[in-house]
Amino acid sequence: MPFSQEEMEKLTQRVKEGLPGAGAPVFPQSDAGINAFLDKLVAVAHHDEYYVIIDLNGDEQGIPQIIWSSGIQRCLGYDEAEARDVFFTLELIHEQYRDQFMRFASAAYRILSEFDERLESLQQRYIINLPVRKANDKYVWVKQMSMPLRMDANGRIVHQMNCYTIMSGYKGVKLPFAPRIYDKRSQRRKDLEEKLFHQVIDMLARELTATERNVLKAYIKLSRNGSPHSHPGKSKHSGTNKVVRRDIEEELDLEASTIRTHLTHIKEKAENFFSGVFVDFNEVFETMVKFGIEKHLSDT
Repeated sequence: MPFSQEEMEKLTQRVKEGLPGAGAPVFPQSDAGINAFLDKLVAVAHHDEYYVIIDLNGDEQGIPQIIWSSGIQRCLGYDEAEARDVFFTLELIHEQYRDQFMRFASAAYRILSEFDERLESLQQRYIINLPVRKANDKYVWVKQMSMPLRMDANGRIVHQMNCYTIMSGYKGVKLPFAPRIYDKRSQRRKDLEEKLFHQVIDMLARELTATERNVLKAYIKLSRNGSPHSHPGKSKHSGTNKVVRRDIEEELDLEASTIRTHLTHIKEKAENFFSGVFVDFNEVFETMVKFGIEKHLSDT
């Protein structure tokens, strides 16, 4: 369904806040390499790939604009002109992933704007997988690979190239949102991925129930003040005091089965958010604290 007027206004505000303005594009100094790359994409015309270029400075209202596209009709069934509307393309993202997509994309833009080396056209890559709706209303998994195309004098991305590859049909099973970042040497930058999660950890905090947040608060208190029932020593994961389930049960005066259920749910939510598997709840909570979730526990 198309966005309502209220949804459009909220999206507009979020997009404008997430993409601080850049200057005029000055890098690369020549468009010859870019034009040759685009000509090759159009000539090859893979049946399972489509492409867009986004001007992040956008229109007079600061809304990003799609200034070039190819293959959307072939892959998704939409008219190329229709798919030039950036809000239309956002609407195609499955609603369960749309909020994550926007928050992570905004955080990635900020992180790459503070990159430790100058961005180069079509070199660095930000990759995510997400379900997108075709014209027949069926969803497919696509891999989106975003690359800086043109930058301003301060190294901010002005034009961004997005390459989409259709991978498989979407079966309705929600999978972890797992952004990856690669530098110009094709080396995965897990340090930048950690910064990414650090900026969006509030999303995980909002997924926790009030009781689950209380469980996490109890863990933080016990890990810092000492655990009465665990053996002396530090947790192998971070150097904090190791906490056992009984500590949390007594701290919150809840039954063992209740605490066990909450810990299981928190672990599942964290694994989905971080796209990984944790050994135990100590590792879960220490990871969440490492990425700054504590400051969000009373604001959700």
